[in-house]
Amino acid sequence: DEEKSEGLTGILADCLDNEAAIQQALEDIMRNWKKYADSSKDSSDAVADEVKKLDITEKMHAITQEKIANTKVRKVEKSAEEKKIKEAILLGYGNEGSEGSDDDNDKAGDLGPANTNAESVQKEALENREKQ
Repeated sequence: DEEKSEGLTGILADCLDNEAAIQQALEDIMRNWKKYADSSKDSSDAVADEVKKLDITEKMHAITQEKIANTKVRKVEKSAEEKKIKEAILLGYGNEGSEGSDDDNDKAGDLGPANTNAESVQKEALENREKQ
């Protein structure tokens, strides 16, 4: 406090000529400074208390649980026509496999040329071992 008073007295002496006016201004400044410091301390304490009261994770959990509880699962019912179409498609796939010949099944299951890379690598490794 003394350092503040001395510094302010020096500044006020440059601005004011009367010693009584300097003392009065110094007292006013110090009084207002303390009042402001106390009020800001109180407000920072109040903010800290509010933050403690606001447990964000707990509130988020409560909100999430509320949303889950309010969410309705809607089951889409297919019309009779859609059910018949699906059944016909499934029956078509089931009958196609039993009616076709072996050649047709081979063509249907043909995925292209077989990948023989792994076999080639194994054969080459065996040949290298035999050479050594």
